[in-house]
Amino acid sequence: MVKFLEGKVEKLTSEGLILNVSGIGFLIKTNQSFLRKLENATEEKIRVYVSLIFNPNNFSFELYGFENIEQCELFEALRSVSKIGPKIAMKIISSVEPKLVVSMIVNEDVESLSKLPGIGKKGAERIVMELKNKIDHDFSEIVYTNNFSEAIEALKNLGYSNTIASQAVKTVMENSSEPVDTSVLIKRALKYIMTQGEKKNGGVP
Repeated sequence: MVKFLEGKVEKLTSEGLILNVSGIGFLIKTNQSFLRKLENATEEKIRVYVSLIFNPNNFSFELYGFENIEQCELFEALRSVSKIGPKIAMKIISSVEPKLVVSMIVNEDVESLSKLPGIGKKGAERIVMELKNKIDHDFSEIVYTNNFSEAIEALKNLGYSNTIASQAVKTVMENSSEPVDTSVLIKRALKYIMTQGEKKNGGVP
C-alpha cells in the first residue's frame, strides 16, 4: 500500500492539490492548513503522506494527503470508527494536533472530543470505545486535556464563537511545554485572541 508520494506541486485546488510524480498527476484532497503552507511551493518537490479511500458513491478511489505521518495515521484510525467518514476525520485533523486527539482518547475525555467538528457526544463515545485499546501512542507526548472543553466553554460564555475559542485554546496548548490549569489556559487564550484582533459574536473585540 502507498504511504507517501514525492513530487512537485503542479497546481493547488479548492480541496487539495495536484502532485506531479514522474510525469503522473495525482489529485490529492487535503486540509486548508496544509494548502496554505503550499501556496508558495508550486514546482517545489515535497512529500505528502497519503491514505487511499474507496468512494462507494461513484465507485472510485480518492487520495487524502497529510503533512506528516502522525496526521495520516490518526486519520486512518478515525476512519475505522463507525459512522465517521473521511470528511469528518479530515475536519478533526485540521482543527487539533494529533497528540491532543490521542490524549483525549487515552484519557477517555468524551466532553472534549464532543467539541471537535462533526462529532457530538455519541460520536465521541464511539471514538473512545473503539479506539482506546487500539490507538498507538507515546505517553511522553500526551498532553492532559481535561481542561480543554472547560476553557472553550468559558471563552464562549465571554461572547466568543466556538471557532475562535477552539483555535485559541488549541494554539495555547500546542505552545505549552507542560500541562496548564484551566484558569491559566483561559488567560493565555484570551491574550492570544486579543493579539489576533478577533471579535466577539456581538462584534466587540
